[in-house]
Amino acid sequence: MKTAIPGLLAVVLLGTMAAASAYTLEGEVFAFETGPIPNASVNLWVQLESGSGYSYWWKHGPLSSNDLGLFEAPYLPYSHVSIDVRKDGYVQPCAVTRFIRSDVSGIRVELMPVSAFDVVSAPRPQLAVEPSVTGVVYETTATGRRPIAGARVWLVDGIDNVLATTMSDRSGGYFVCNLPTAAWLTVSKDGFKNRSVGPVNSSETRVIDIELMRQDTLSLSKSTVAGCRSLIGKLQLANPAPAGGRVVSLSSTLTSATTPASVTVPGGATTITFPIKTTPVTSRQTGTITANFGGTVLTRKLSVRRIGMLSVGLDRTTVVGTKPVVATAELECEAAPGPIMVNLASSNAAIAYPVAASIVVPQGLQSAPFDIATSKVLSRQTASISATANGIKKAKTLTVTPASFVSPTSLQFGTVPVGATSSPRAATLTNKGNTSFTIGSIGIAGTNPLSFEMAETCPTILAAGASCSINVRFKPTAATTRFAKLSIATGARLVPLTVWLSGTGT
Repeated sequence: MKTAIPGLLAVVLLGTMAAASAYTLEGEVFAFETGPIPNASVNLWVQLESGSGYSYWWKHGPLSSNDLGLFEAPYLPYSHVSIDVRKDGYVQPCAVTRFIRSDVSGIRVELMPVSAFDVVSAPRPQLAVEPSVTGVVYETTATGRRPIAGARVWLVDGIDNVLATTMSDRSGGYFVCNLPTAAWLTVSKDGFKNRSVGPVNSSETRVIDIELMRQDTLSLSKSTVAGCRSLIGKLQLANPAPAGGRVVSLSSTLTSATTPASVTVPGGATTITFPIKTTPVTSRQTGTITANFGGTVLTRKLSVRRIGMLSVGLDRTTVVGTKPVVATAELECEAAPGPIMVNLASSNAAIAYPVAASIVVPQGLQSAPFDIATSKVLSRQTASISATANGIKKAKTLTVTPASFVSPTSLQFGTVPVGATSSPRAATLTNKGNTSFTIGSIGIAGTNPLSFEMAETCPTILAAGASCSINVRFKPTAATTRFAKLSIATGARLVPLTVWLSGTGT
């Protein structure tokens, strides 16, 4: 006889079933030369048995490797996943895929530094898995095939999910491995048309040479620039300019960005650069820079933003607590088209902070000073002093130290006959702060304290700017080297000051 399941019980049972199908994948991102790679971006394409799929980032948020290069991706269903790991300055030459039927651990994703490809023949990944595809990226010139170095090679599946990435070395050679059932290779290089080849079958290792064709390109040294700063445009032709040169018309849709009316690529040349000047703006402007020649029109987007911060300067980067510091906020250019407000802040206002919350840099000036106040500290601490103008922030680190100092930090008495007493050597305690502090105790401790004697006349309270002397003598009782330390406890430090003492009896 069938029995109906109460609603609450049904929910509990269904929830248990759902939990049972949620698995975790654990892995490591590393490079053989340097070991674990932290802060690498990790994404998974989760392919369900139904045929649909989704990006792990889209569903569960960003995922990255920790300080040990480890990552963990929970909540995975019964599926097949492809792992795409990215880190600036690295590539992932081998695809990493897994069927998820239970919890999976021990996944290793090997990255290789881009610098490894700046050689004639780049090394293969240590964890290379067959099948693989290798070949040469090249172009055809009047003198024959010429290898193309530094081309980016992408291995993607049928829906353009990235499975692996690599580069061509100086001989144009590339290598990708662990191919899926069907994949495509996409190759890109500045100045050339992108090329895709495939599908590449995973049933065998293959050699595929890939030819790239040059194309006319327009590039900018910056895509976003502060109004008042200049940048450089670069035009690269697919073919050398004809005899007499090729005239290229230039224009800008931005009122704040100006190009020359035209430039001429010299005959036989393929590249030319030109300046782009900008003027200050009250709000961000976005437009295009256009190059027009022989029926070809090339464009690049350019954004001109408001003037921001260039730097924060300090008249000293280390200061005794309670002493002031003079800072300078410097803009990228002279303030325009009007005065510019700069907001000031500290990462640790308890020890150092700008006296004013903001300052104004008058129009026509590029910088303005501001004062920083510091507080008494009992140990060495730091604060980041920041200035922000129009959303652009810069900062400088200020170190704040306690007020009590002793000099020198060691007293060496040389050799002294046993039974005799050396002439005194002095250590000076100084208050470098703006407020007085108490002197708690002064004494000799350490390994051989009885071999040294001390005399001092320091007050109970040492005024700001004042100092006092502590005289120490060495009186050896044996023909051997003796060590001790002079310990000075003050209300200005958590840890007593130390002067190391040494001498040898003869």
